[in-house]
Amino acid sequence: MTKKVAILHPDLGIGGAENLIINVALALKSKGYTVKVYTPHFDSKRCFQECFDLDIEVRGDLFPRTIAGRLIAMCAYIRMLLCALWVVWNKSDEYDYFILDQVSFPIPI
Repeated sequence: MTKKVAILHPDLGIGGAENLIINVALALKSKGYTVKVYTPHFDSKRCFQECFDLDIEVRGDLFPRTIAGRLIAMCAYIRMLLCALWVVWNKSDEYDYFILDQVSFPIPI
């Protein structure tokens, strides 16, 4: 049976952490895993080309990225919490493994 992996990342744009997550997802996929990336933010016009080879779902984007141009980190935490809660409540029984990147506090969920 194919093992399934859910990867949660706060903002799948263009950067080093994003490149790492994409490489991890593609490596797992090449080894036969089924991989899905969940993120509160993904812009298909501003991403790595390899993203189009992945199954990406946006969750947790109802909360703003900033409040009055401030509180960026707090907003990222809340957005990741919403994303993680959605995955746990709706999809947790579908996955064998979970990978969380950058914002670690949803791990106990």
